Amino acid sequence: MFEIQHHILPVESPPITSYANHAFYLSMLSGSKQYLGWFYCNYIQIKSLPYKKGNIWFDFYTLDPAYHYNPHLTTTSQILQRDMLSVLQIDILDFIRESIDTGYYVHLNIDESVIPESPGYKKGPFFHPIFIYGYNNVERKFKVGGFFNQRKYQFIETDYKLIKQGYDKAIADQNNLWINRLQLYKINPSANFLFDIECVLEGLTEYYFSVPSDRKVKHFENPDTTAVFGLRTYDSLKEYIGTIALKDLFIDIRPFHVIWEHKKVMISRLEYMSNMEPNLNLYIEAYDKLGTDALIMRNMALKFNITEDTRLLEQLLVNLNNIQLKEKELLEIMLPEIEKCI
Repeated sequence: MFEIQHHILPVESPPITSYANHAFYLSMLSGSKQYLGWFYCNYIQIKSLPYKKGNIWFDFYTLDPAYHYNPHLTTTSQILQRDMLSVLQIDILDFIRESIDTGYYVHLNIDESVIPESPGYKKGPFFHPIFIYGYNNVERKFKVGGFFNQRKYQFIETDYKLIKQGYDKAIADQNNLWINRLQLYKINPSANFLFDIECVLEGLTEYYFSVPSDRKVKHFENPDTTAVFGLRTYDSLKEYIGTIALKDLFIDIRPFHVIWEHKKVMISRLEYMSNMEPNLNLYIEAYDKLGTDALIMRNMALKFNITEDTRLLEQLLVNLNNIQLKEKELLEIMLPEIEKCI
């Protein structure tokens, strides 16, 4: 029987890399402009949760394809627990290759301490998700997406044996569903999701008024009453800087990266919308300036983690206030203009 020697599914650098759950499936979808209508109707809202165990949760609020329907995937993603592979006596390397051969991208968790490109290399257990999209049986290497050198999202090649070792070492309590699960994604080639400017207006309105967007799916899951949404998330980040960061002399960089990516997506969304509604082109420059301010702020947070100069925290608070105020004023002008386009 003929054996396939190599198979690579298409990927592109994703527009969002703040967290793995976004970066992985957006790597798949970014290869086609057809997904843009869906993408720009989403990735509008921001959600934050209180400081816990060394981090503040601060992220885009959008429905996760692991649990919710996404028109550009064949179904919600397939989720397996690793014990099922053991029960069925399926080798993890065979499972990954056969999944790719049937068009599925593989998202799983390994101990990255065995991966030379990982920031956790040889530093003891370092459980982290990776995204496998191809293999080469001749070289015995997988094509892998993940957060490797300098914790940047990138694509690398990794030996079969290292993935096997990392998978075998990522043994967790059976109740730890995050580490024990494997997810499979497959692109829906016949997806036809049309851009809806009314949907964008609704999302931006909720962002402006800090409306808890999770209330719309409360028949699936209970809303988190401790969560903060929209422009109010800046306040939760300011509180984090003023208390936890000052005490620990360390800042979780991800919230600042999210703010920067949020502005980048707003710029590209406005560019996309201005092709249909030219008047919206007027707001691109203003959001571009916000994006520049957000990038400066993110880099300032990085600098603080290196220097521990507390004066940078004071400047971060000033910058957060300024960006929050400028964006609020910009949305007050922009939302009525978007409403005229409906």
